[in-house]
Amino acid sequence: MSKRFTDITKWERPWFRRLPPGSKLVFLYLLDRCDRAGFWEIDLDRMEFELGVSAEKLQEDCFPKLKDVIVREGVIFIQDFISFQYPGGLNASNKAHKGILDSLKKRLHLFKEAEKHLSPLEAPSEGALEGTQEKDKEKDKEKDTEKDTEKKRKKPKPKAAPDPDFDMFWEQVPNKICKQQALAAWKNALKKPEVTVEVIMAGLPSFQAYEKKRSLNSGYTPLHPSTWLNQERWEDQVQQTKTAPEKHYFN
Repeated sequence: MSKRFTDITKWERPWFRRLPPGSKLVFLYLLDRCDRAGFWEIDLDRMEFELGVSAEKLQEDCFPKLKDVIVREGVIFIQDFISFQYPGGLNASNKAHKGILDSLKKRLHLFKEAEKHLSPLEAPSEGALEGTQEKDKEKDKEKDTEKDTEKKRKKPKPKAAPDPDFDMFWEQVPNKICKQQALAAWKNALKKPEVTVEVIMAGLPSFQAYEKKRSLNSGYTPLHPSTWLNQERWEDQVQQTKTAPEKHYFN
């Protein structure tokens, strides 16, 4: 299991204390998820699933409030991550540091701030860095050209027709998470001849009661509607708490 140092003094720093709970959670998540150089390729779907925070909130409210965290072209860089994990600096002769140095050099064209972690001998010259940037630009142009050509070949897909039955289902689910995945699961469920809209809707009260009961437990994780549909949970029956019969005493 991979282990890392953690800075317990961050809770004493004003900038961290002022963060809303969601931003604190995201910052701690990034410290665990980033690679050994402090980089992480943004995966909003995964974050949304694992943290229970919407992608819109992550982009608009959480990322911009994080100090020393830079976001560029779908990649996050935590500037002080290496300084804290490796206070003695990185050494090219240390095999354990080789992968970290390679990761820094790979992202250097995007994050010049990472150059401070490289020694003068390891850091590329300005001309070499510009050359790398030019090559990357050329590659991007080629990719854009290929994408444009592919778009011209492919006809635009027609927009999916609205599904009023699914909309009615979505209005009543207790946890509105990952709507597109839920829509796909809804369509797959209705392909089975024995499953109808009425059958699924009849199971919704059980879903609602089940989630209400689970939400009272510590460590509660919401059940996604797509999971509920894929597992055919509309057939579940929530166990109801039985009230003890009243006792009658006679003189």
